[in-house]
Amino acid sequence: ANMDKSEAQMGDVAEKWTAVKKQAPIAKEAGRNVQEREALKIKNNIQTFENKVKTNAYEFSKKPLFEYSTGNAAAYDNIKAAREELLKLDAALADLASYARIFEFPELIEPAKAVQDRCHQELQQMVQMWHMVDMIDLQISDWKQTLWDDIDCETIDDGAKGLYKQLRATDKFVKSTNTYTTCEQNLKN
Repeated sequence: ANMDKSEAQMGDVAEKWTAVKKQAPIAKEAGRNVQEREALKIKNNIQTFENKVKTNAYEFSKKPLFEYSTGNAAAYDNIKAAREELLKLDAALADLASYARIFEFPELIEPAKAVQDRCHQELQQMVQMWHMVDMIDLQISDWKQTLWDDIDCETIDDGAKGLYKQLRATDKFVKSTNTYTTCEQNLKN
């Protein structure tokens, strides 16, 4: 009797196992559908974010920090605000990048990352440019206060050439800005 009971239980287990095996493809399909739906959401979020980053880059290029008339103090305030905006976007980028890695399409985040990196680089170059503007303005102001009897044309000329050489060493991107061209004109005059 125990043997019959064991065989019956084994038969039950075999039937249940067969039923579970039949359900496995259905469960796998359902899981794949959920995964594909979530992956599509992430891809759409990445595309939306990339558009947001590109819009931000365009708006960034129009900021007053690229105009000499903005002045040092306002330019530094503008730089600080731009940096804060970029850091917020960096946080969102990191979040999306982690999802992109999980769903195995990290390459989709690269265009947005490249735009962000370029904006960071341009911002850093403009910080350096405004430091240069500050240094040149201070030197010119100092020279303007020199009394006629104390003017040493050779020293002033050498100083101006040195500053001009430093200015010319700036990045090509910076040279395309109004800040650079105006600063260069001020130094030449």
